[in-house]
Amino acid sequence: MRGFQEIHGHAKGKRTPEYRAWHDMKQRCTNPKHHEWKNYGARGIGVCLQWQSFSNFLADMGERPSPLHSLDRKENDGDYCKSNCRWATKLEQDRNRRTCRMVEWNGLTKTLVEWAEEIGMSKRTLTRRLDKGMSIGDAMVSKVRRGRRAR
Repeated sequence: MRGFQEIHGHAKGKRTPEYRAWHDMKQRCTNPKHHEWKNYGARGIGVCLQWQSFSNFLADMGERPSPLHSLDRKENDGDYCKSNCRWATKLEQDRNRRTCRMVEWNGLTKTLVEWAEEIGMSKRTLTRRLDKGMSIGDAMVSKVRRGRRAR
């Protein structure tokens, strides 16, 4: 028989952060009444058979590294499973959204924000250059003009 800890994820009478992450993950993917259903279950995102049990989820994921970490899928269109999940910070999750603009340059693909940080340019400048039709190579290596534009 399974113990109270496995069934409810309680530690000293409280639900653990890991249990809440597991429970919320399952609700998003299986409960059409959940407020996030449209972004998960309705899109076909599921939970692997192994993770139907909290103890299996916890064995695969371990405890979250800090209160700043939450459950994240590496591939946004993939299911929740050991190979596709990690504990991530808000910054890591913000850079792993469906809406992030991905840019390939010199054989590497990163978010536009990551490229801008790497080359020391504002995201806004890089975005404007690309939106105006500059090639990624030109947009990345052109010097940034300082000061006000002539009117």
